[in-house]
Amino acid sequence: MYRVRTSIFGLLGASSEKFVPTASDNPTRLQSSLRAVQSFSFLGELSSLAILYLWLLSDGYLTHLVLFADTKMKRFAVTDEIIQPRYVGVIAILIVFSVSWLFHFAINQLGVQSGSGIRRMLLQITTLAAGLSIWMGWCSIVDFGRQLRFSKDSAAIERFAVFVDSQWKVLVAGESPLVVGPSNPYPLYEPTLLIYSNINMIPDTEIAFVAIERTSQEAIRFELSGSNLGRWLEIRFTNDPPGKFIGGIESHFTPLSYRKLSDRIFLVEFAES
Repeated sequence: MYRVRTSIFGLLGASSEKFVPTASDNPTRLQSSLRAVQSFSFLGELSSLAILYLWLLSDGYLTHLVLFADTKMKRFAVTDEIIQPRYVGVIAILIVFSVSWLFHFAINQLGVQSGSGIRRMLLQITTLAAGLSIWMGWCSIVDFGRQLRFSKDSAAIERFAVFVDSQWKVLVAGESPLVVGPSNPYPLYEPTLLIYSNINMIPDTEIAFVAIERTSQEAIRFELSGSNLGRWLEIRFTNDPPGKFIGGIESHFTPLSYRKLSDRIFLVEFAES
């Protein structure tokens, strides 16, 4: 009987020992939790960068977060109501990226390994470099998005430019049904510039413009408005790329950068003096 009782108690003791936590359980659980946080942090870095990049490609107004001091914004109705929500959105994305990156960095410093040390270091450097690249190339990314969108409308843009060039006198007289609102022609004796009080659209597109500069036998230039403020569409009738020109009110324009949309059409950023 004694032996039976001993064996029973021994079995009970052995079975109860299976539920006693070992000394290594808590560190293992902590490491698993930290690895999960590390994975979510890395996902936060990648998703915030991807969202910001896609937003820059699709929203030309984000250029004005850099050009917010430009007085032309008020003139062409790029108002605070348009800009401020974008500031909030961009700041929120940058906060998510920064917090995620710092969490990722801190967990790496604790020595929680989810791969080799070199691999973890490269991931951190890569995401930080990607974030800095987006920041440094902000306007270039927005212009690349414009290039993608405008390229689809290149036929309509060129068609309207040819019409403007051939019907210039009709436009100066304000008799064209394709352009809405009164215009101010400059110079008065032989106008090469039409500034419109209304925002007009290039037919069959969603591209808004407020002024047209014409250099006879050379180019038609549309000064864009709205989300594309600060950029011009230049349609050239010669084979050379955009260059310097003097506008209708004696302003001097020098191209800072341009993107080719087709053989004749360029998206241009000018410096005005």
